[in-house]
Amino acid sequence: MTQTNEKLKRDTSENVVKSIAQANEKLKRDTSENVVKAIAQANEKLKRDTSENIVKAIAQSNEKLKRNTSEYKDISVSCGDCHRKIFDGKVIRARAVNVAEGTALCRCKKWVKVPISLTV
Repeated sequence: MTQTNEKLKRDTSENVVKSIAQANEKLKRDTSENVVKAIAQANEKLKRDTSENIVKAIAQSNEKLKRNTSEYKDISVSCGDCHRKIFDGKVIRARAVNVAEGTALCRCKKWVKVPISLTV
């Protein structure tokens, strides 16, 4: 009887160890699948949020651009030397523009002051 009890204890403890190992493996698989699913869902949400934010930013930028260009609608800038039109209210017509100083290079090589507004 004692041998049977000892064998039963060993068998039971081996079965318990096996079942714990199987449960741990199943838990690892389930956890990794859930982690992968959660990462995929987070990536999808991030893509949606990012594209929505990009669309909003573009719309806001376009609105600011409309407001800023309407400010200069009645302004026209011509070169003082050759009288060529440099700025027509919307477009600076020059080969080079110095944004820091707010000047544009005329074809006659004279730097002419033009209105520049920086928006970010």
